[in-house]
Parts: sequence; C-alpha cells; structure tokens
Amino acid sequence: MDYLFKLASLIFRRLWFGELSPEYFFSIQKFRSRHPSTRIAFKSCFKSDVSLRFEYLCRKKPGLPDYNTGEKILFDNHAGGLSYDQICRIKGKPFSAKYERMGTKLVKVICFRDTILEKSVKAGFFFLEERFFLGEYMFQSYNRETLESIRNGLQAKYHITTDKDGKNFYITDENGSVIFYNDSGHSLNVHYYFPQLQEIHKFLLDSLPGLTAKKERTPAGGKSLSDIL
Repeated sequence: MDYLFKLASLIFRRLWFGELSPEYFFSIQKFRSRHPSTRIAFKSCFKSDVSLRFEYLCRKKPGLPDYNTGEKILFDNHAGGLSYDQICRIKGKPFSAKYERMGTKLVKVICFRDTILEKSVKAGFFFLEERFFLGEYMFQSYNRETLESIRNGLQAKYHITTDKDGKNFYITDENGSVIFYNDSGHSLNVHYYFPQLQEIHKFLLDSLPGLTAKKERTPAGGKSLSDIL
C-alpha cells in the first residue's frame, strides 16, 4: 500500500506541476532511491551533476589559450541576466530539464533541440535565482569537418585566430563574458558563461571552493553559424 500511495503521489505531481518541473524531478529521485527497480522516466538534459558543467568556467583552466574579442558574446542571441520566464516566452516549451540544489538555492537547466551543420545539438540554458547565467551547446555527434566548421565559425564571428591543434580554448569579450570551446575527444561542448553577473559568480565560487577552473555556411535544415554561435 505504501508503494502504491507513493506511486500515485508521483503521478499526481507530474500532472499537477508538469513533467519537466523541479517538483516532479526531485520526487522521482526520492522515489527511485527507495524503489530502484521501478522504471520512471524523466527527460533529463544530461546525466552528470549540474555543478560539473561549471568546471573551467568559474575559474579558467591555466595554460589554455584565451583570445580577446571586441564582439559581444551572446548565447543563441541572448545575453546573460534574462529571466527564466523571458527565455521560455522566447524559446517556447523546452524538450528536457535538470535541476540541482546548491545550498539554499536551486539551479535550473532547460534544453531545446537545435541543428548546427546538419548535426543534432541540445541548447542548454542554466538559471540561478531565475536568472540566465550559462548557455551550452551539447553536440550528440560530430566529426572532423564539424569541428573545423565550428572553430572557423567562432574565429570569423569573433575576429580571432586559434591554434589549429588546440582542442580547448577560451574567448573573452570586453564585458568579461566567456566562451569555452571544449573538445574532450568523446564529446563536444561550447559553453557561454556570464561572470559579470557578480552575485551569481560569487555564489558559484563560494559554493564550489574546490572547483578546477576546467567560413560561415548555412546547413540544410539548420541555422547559420553566426545565428547560432
């Protein structure tokens, strides 16, 4: 009876709060910890902890190239500091979500499907205190041509010249906004971080004291690199 009651309560939370709500997300986590054999799906943006996505952003990784640009850095044409509701009004309903509690605060992540260079990509928006502070393009598949095209797109848009052999580098604009191009060899992620949101930046630094600071073409069915990057 206890199992059936908790399952019914879980279903109610999904119906009442929504299938991508934090209330449903944390209820699933609690339910799974007690009943791991029961399969209940949640459309999660990614498997790793949210806080791990801040690696090499709150503190830049020493030794990596850092290129300065006079162009303003935006993520999907959006600046840091926009509210959760503003992004949802612009982008519509997200495809997936993920949440993590950091002390007394909640970090929200919502993801949307997109296409770059005919490759499927997830565009993730990260929020703290309902404010957008980090964007991330997560490529689910890519090849050498994709890597070169994205690198060339970033170079053209931000007027920089990168080391051809470097897999990881930063781009920093005059406001302090940062792009981190991260090719790990098995995944490609392009992060857009806005540390000028000082309260959020300080909170992340204080909350994660051991954090290790870790030619344009328009593809069919996708956007141009200048529209995306």
